[in-house]
Amino acid sequence: TRAATAADLDGLRGDIRTLGPATVSRLQAVARSVVPPRLEEISTALRTGDRARVRSLAHALRSAAGSASLPALFEAASALEERADHAPLEYLYGRLAECRSGFEAGMAIWDRELSAQESPANR
Repeated sequence: TRAATAADLDGLRGDIRTLGPATVSRLQAVARSVVPPRLEEISTALRTGDRARVRSLAHALRSAAGSASLPALFEAASALEERADHAPLEYLYGRLAECRSGFEAGMAIWDRELSAQESPANR
């Protein structure tokens, strides 16, 4: 299967049009403050063998990714949630790495889109 894109551009652009760049910037700030600590919590839960916590945190991460139009993060968090109970740790660490990279790539796309909205050509 083809890897999910880091950000749903149509969804993001629709949010920027509907909510405005300032609101979307605030939402991005919330995502940047919430997601990295959650990824660290998942990492800790993996290290301590708390698979139920991994599943619960991945579920919350998946929900946040869906709301934020971040398909790559959504896909990786979904896989982490679905396989948390039984998959080998190497698999789960791989999905966690995909969550991190999907989030960072998605935020880079948000940055680019928000910068484009702020350029004088779009005023």
